[in-house]
Amino acid sequence: MAMGQLNRSNHLLGDRAALDAAWHRDGYWYFKGVLDTQVIGTLRAAWIDYLQRQGVIDPEVNENRYNGFVPSAGPGTPPSLEALSRIDEFNDRNLHTLLTEDPRINRTMKEILGDDPFWLPIAEYRANPPGADPGKSRLIYPHQDGFYSRDMAMKICWIPVDRVDASVGGCAWVGGGHRGPILHDLSNPPLFPIPPTSLPQDGWLCADFEPGDIVIFHLNTPHSGLTNV
Repeated sequence: MAMGQLNRSNHLLGDRAALDAAWHRDGYWYFKGVLDTQVIGTLRAAWIDYLQRQGVIDPEVNENRYNGFVPSAGPGTPPSLEALSRIDEFNDRNLHTLLTEDPRINRTMKEILGDDPFWLPIAEYRANPPGADPGKSRLIYPHQDGFYSRDMAMKICWIPVDRVDASVGGCAWVGGGHRGPILHDLSNPPLFPIPPTSLPQDGWLCADFEPGDIVIFHLNTPHSGLTNV
């Protein structure tokens, strides 16, 4: 799947008019290396600890190096790497507060937003298991958050806690897609997914992400997680 590169927005910091223009044009801001890496490292350490406790990273390995073990989501459930795809434990622990309550993060967000941030605690943590078929679609679930969160005056944040290149996955966005229609299929409950025929064939953008990066995007910008090949 051919994808372009996200436009970086670092050079626009301090210029509110330029930031607003980029937002209206692209439907996102991508800032490279602006978040405090010590804070991100604390979150990453919790992440590595979780994966070690699940048995998919060896205890002495301090990196996201999969060891081949296939865990189970719980008693009576079959082993599956998909058990790692949504990390409920982190929501139970309110792990997002490591970021949202840290003054170093909030100083950066104020510089970006032009005002103090007010965080909505709608957090999701994902690990994409390795080994997906590169011959199949890289898009995991294309969607527009505005369809599910209508009339909520907010922006969405996506933050990597480790290095994520195109082969590992991460996320991709359709640049400028927020200016188009809502693509979700009202005739297909309960999730109302976007039909494959309605998805843009080009305009998908990603990057090689590192700790300290952040993508902030419009509610109606189409985006999707990417498989890990």
